[in-house]
Amino acid sequence: MKFFTPTVLAVLGAASAAVADSDFVVFTADERGAPMAHVTIDAAKLFPGTPADLSGFSIDAGYTNYNESFFHKVADDLAANATLEAKVGAVVGALHGKEYLASDSDMLENFNRLLQMAHPGTAAALMARNNPYYTWAKSHVISLATCAGFLSCVSGTSCNFYVTVNKAPRSRCEVQGGSNCCMSWANYDVKAGFFKATWTTCWNSAPDDSESCEGHDNGSGNNGDVCFSDRASGCT
Repeated sequence: MKFFTPTVLAVLGAASAAVADSDFVVFTADERGAPMAHVTIDAAKLFPGTPADLSGFSIDAGYTNYNESFFHKVADDLAANATLEAKVGAVVGALHGKEYLASDSDMLENFNRLLQMAHPGTAAALMARNNPYYTWAKSHVISLATCAGFLSCVSGTSCNFYVTVNKAPRSRCEVQGGSNCCMSWANYDVKAGFFKATWTTCWNSAPDDSESCEGHDNGSGNNGDVCFSDRASGCT
């Protein structure tokens, strides 16, 4: 996929030979002969499949007095095998003419908006993983895919909720595919809906398949934690 044509390059820098760094960045010269990085990004082509209008993130800009290493990094981060987050960061950086920094409030706002528009499901997962009310860990892990059938049912997500919360035992476990799949809760006051809410977030937003996941009391009256792990006594 090429976004540059010989005609465009000739107009931008007829006196110099343009050196293509990628499909998105060409190092050429401006009308005065000064070095220029010509950045062209068609956001709709870069993030196909989204119904959102990404035209506000498309770029056709020439940068002079530029940091060449930055634009090489932009090109690398826009490569086909780059992660979604890297591509979004590269677009935002190119818009601002500097490396993306989450500490920059304007850049962060643009990053979150483009991520949400380009891939809503991934954006929701990333935001959930930054939610202080959920914790994923590499201790007491289960295979979420292996345990999904049992945990989805026992949490009330795919079956009617049948667990008696207010008396012992405070866990339900079942061996699936050699993995001990457990749902446990911290006290007898956890609300039934919190089991489903926790499983849904844990399942949809896990960084990878091998995790333990815990939903914490968020002050809305759940009054306890719910854990999905390989043991009956909680995640920690």
